[in-house]
Parts: sequence; C-alpha cells; structure tokens
Amino acid sequence: MRISAFALALAALCLAGPATATPCGDSAEGFDAWKRDFAREAASAGVGQRGLAALAATQYAQATINADRNQRSFRLSYPEFCRKRGCDAIVQ
Repeated sequence: MRISAFALALAALCLAGPATATPCGDSAEGFDAWKRDFAREAASAGVGQRGLAALAATQYAQATINADRNQRSFRLSYPEFCRKRGCDAIVQ
C-alpha cells in the first residue's frame, strides 16, 4: 500500500499534541522569566547565537501589551469572532 506524503503529514498533525505558549505574565518580571525559558527552548531547537541575542535584546513594552490585550476582537467568543471576521471565507 502506498501512502502519500500529504496523508502522512495529515496524520502527523492529527496525532500531534496541542501547541501551548508559555504565558509571559503581566509584568516585566514575568516576561524576563518567560524569555529565559524560551531562550532555552529555542537553543535546544537549534536557534543560533544571532537569534538568541536578538531575543535577549527584547524588552517588555507595557503600551504594546495594553494595546494588544484591549483589541475588541479578542473579547469575542470564537464563533462570534468567526462570524465577524469571515472565517468561512478564510478557512475551507
């Protein structure tokens, strides 16, 4: 029996666990802890020194976090978000 690459990729996606993001917290202290953990994960995944240095140079920007978390579309349930944003046209 011959299995296509598409079928294998689809099976791998179905069997993979959910992707979860480590929360960065609600403060610079939480971000710094997240950044340390993420740097370890990135290094073990093969990210080079240039990428790790770029990550190390990042800073917690409270104004950006506030703007992101106050977006109206993120206050909607998933079905409401899809109705408003047209998920049926995007995801087929």
